[in-house]
Amino acid sequence: MKISIVLLVATVLCLVMAASGTAMVVEEELQIDFSFDTEAIPGKEVISYRLYEQNAIVCESNEGQTESFLCAATLETGNCEFTLSAVYDDGSESPQSAPFPFTVTGPGDINGDGLIDLKDIIISLQVLINLNPQGTTTQGDVNGDGKIGFEEVLYCLNEAT
Repeated sequence: MKISIVLLVATVLCLVMAASGTAMVVEEELQIDFSFDTEAIPGKEVISYRLYEQNAIVCESNEGQTESFLCAATLETGNCEFTLSAVYDDGSESPQSAPFPFTVTGPGDINGDGLIDLKDIIISLQVLINLNPQGTTTQGDVNGDGKIGFEEVLYCLNEAT
C-alpha cells in the first residue's frame, strides 16, 4: 500500500512539473527578409542591419544594400519578438523597427508552442494510439525519423520533469 501511494505521489508530482513547461536553448538559422527605405536619410549609406531580441543584438548582416540575410542565433524556445535596425556608414543606427513576433520550437515541442509541457506529452501519446490529434508537428521529432512516437513521449517526459 505504501509503495502505491509513493508511486501515485511521484506521478502527480511529475505531471504538475510537466504542466508548467520547459523552455530550452536551440541553435537556429533564421532567414531575415524585410524592406527598408535606404534613402530615408540623405547622405548616409546603409552598411549593415542588426537583428535584436529584447534590445540585445542577436546578429548583424555583413551586407548593406540588401533586403534579406541569414542569421545564426542561439535562442530560447518559446515566443519572442524581434526588431531590426539599419547601421549607417557614419556609425549611427536607425531606430529599431516595430517588433515582429516569432515562435522558436525545438525537439520535443510536439504542438509547436515553444514549450515542452504536459500538452506535448498528451499529444504524443494520442499519436501513439492513432488518435491523430490536431496541432501535431513533426518539428518536435527528437530522433530524426520524421515521426512522433515512443521516443518523443520519453523525451517530453524527461524534459518536462
